Amino acid sequence: LLNGQTNAQGDVQLKNLKDGKTILTVSYLGYESLEKEVTIPKDEYVFFVLKPEVFLTDEVIVQATRASENAATTFKNLTKEDISKNNMGQEVSYLLNQTPSVVVSSDAGTGIGHTSITIRGSDAARTNVTLNGIPYNDPESLGSFWVNMPDFSSSIDNIQIQRGVGTSTNGASAFGASINIQTNTRQDTAYAELDNSFGSYQTVKNTVKLGTGLINNEFSYKDQTDNYQQTHYQLLYSNSLSTKFLLNSALHYTRGEGFYKEFKKGQKFSNYQLDNVVIGGETIKKTDLVRQRWLRSDFYGMTYSLRYTPLENLNLTLGGAYNIYEGDHFGEVIWAQYASNGSLDHRYYDNSATKKDFNSYLKADYRINNLSLFADLQYRNVDYSYQGINRDLSSLQQQINLNFFNPKVGFSVSFDNNSLAYASVAVANKEPIRRDYTDSSPDSQPTPERLTDFEAGYKVNGTNYSIGVNGYAMFYKNQLVTTGFINDVGSAVRLNVDKSYRSGLELDAKWKPLKEFTWSAAISVSKNIINDYTYYIDELDANLDNTASDHKSVDAFFVNDLRLSYQTKLKGLKNIGIMLRVNNLFDELYEANGYTYGYYNDQKVLEEYNFYFPQATRNFMLGLNVRF
Repeated sequence: LLNGQTNAQGDVQLKNLKDGKTILTVSYLGYESLEKEVTIPKDEYVFFVLKPEVFLTDEVIVQATRASENAATTFKNLTKEDISKNNMGQEVSYLLNQTPSVVVSSDAGTGIGHTSITIRGSDAARTNVTLNGIPYNDPESLGSFWVNMPDFSSSIDNIQIQRGVGTSTNGASAFGASINIQTNTRQDTAYAELDNSFGSYQTVKNTVKLGTGLINNEFSYKDQTDNYQQTHYQLLYSNSLSTKFLLNSALHYTRGEGFYKEFKKGQKFSNYQLDNVVIGGETIKKTDLVRQRWLRSDFYGMTYSLRYTPLENLNLTLGGAYNIYEGDHFGEVIWAQYASNGSLDHRYYDNSATKKDFNSYLKADYRINNLSLFADLQYRNVDYSYQGINRDLSSLQQQINLNFFNPKVGFSVSFDNNSLAYASVAVANKEPIRRDYTDSSPDSQPTPERLTDFEAGYKVNGTNYSIGVNGYAMFYKNQLVTTGFINDVGSAVRLNVDKSYRSGLELDAKWKPLKEFTWSAAISVSKNIINDYTYYIDELDANLDNTASDHKSVDAFFVNDLRLSYQTKLKGLKNIGIMLRVNNLFDELYEANGYTYGYYNDQKVLEEYNFYFPQATRNFMLGLNVRF
């Protein structure tokens, strides 16, 4: 098999072909492929005339919310091949590990189960996630919970990670980073695939994929559980209206329902709307109990984008979305040592919330020789209301209506050596999360956060290497942070701080000296500062900390992973692959995150405590992939 690529005039010369008859195949994006049979040896010109073909690839679905290769945006693309190399059943956050400014941690050690991720220090509530252009973040907490979608990594075709504000997209949380995921694309031939992984900590993962192709703690409570289920429905539609217009639209619906059940010792009756119990003249004010806290939600809406290409060097995109979230929160006491006046499944709090999210954006990309200019304007409206009784038995009744304008401009310059320089400035606004509203005192209601993000970088691609370096400065207004402040009902809340910023440098490099060997490196150096911060310390009460004291910081760590794989074909099998991954190769003892609190005791002496989440020592995963 000999491949060749034509020059700008459509000419290509093929040499050293084997004698005999051979098939020449010519293909070009947007045209029907064409084959011709020729006889070797023979010197001759073979002419091909290709017919135009309208073919909508799956990538057009997410095109409107992604950055293109010459965009003035800081981003990282992960292809299906990149994902398959690293995927052994871990959550999506672990697929992004060792990309610039990403820090992940795992409760269970292997990246399967509960995990956390930060990008440039921004947590999940400030990282916008879309699946095929449709928002995935929970509309109230604004977080993304990958534990609800086990082994979703096996259903992903490609990912784009945008650091900073990024391009206008659907969803609320593009306030530090965006993760844009496209699920598996169409395959025209039938297939069957088995993926099996085994590893440390009794980890076992088995996946079966089939496709038809193109067809015409001191008390042990064994029943303590965390149950939540989401069902996602997406209807995607793309239509090339003409050579200049491309329409994408989608309808989506997500049904979520679940609860967590736990034993609680020595709970006050009054905290559960129950009366004290009198037995033999003695008043009992507390009881052991088992409670369930429920969430039932419906999330539905539509997204759209209309791409217009009036000139070869000009693209205009009009897009947006309208999404509605309806959630019911309630808690029940399903068992108690003393029943008091409660009935079976006594409901002690119940509240509902509705959130309507509308956005519309207009993007323009214009090229002049090697200079590309872009502008991106987005308007967003959020209407959020809730009512009922909260879990701390406080009364909820509030209506919030917010309007945001998020502009972005930038430019990039490409050079002959396959390199690109870019710079941009973008503004993003973000509403507070549910708890910021419900846990705040009436006199300390939160205000929206505002971010102005400056990005500049340079990247170059060589024959066996690629290097990208960029700097950023992210200036926040009214950022919501934990201060240790306690509201009038005893809840720790986040407060707005006037000014804060994040700045840093990032390096993303890859070197492939041999076909079988690739060495990647991601280096990030950052400084994260709150300009003016008031630290609240309460008497005999736990508080979160944000003072950046050295003795309250996580130590630096250096972790290495090793991955070995072997792929081959056997008779009757399209592929058989064996993969070995050793995590934390040199057995580093480290912690990726933690928390701290302090309080004044009865003697007015400050006591402070640090807690760390240690990560797994050396561990391994062995995988076997068989494709029919």
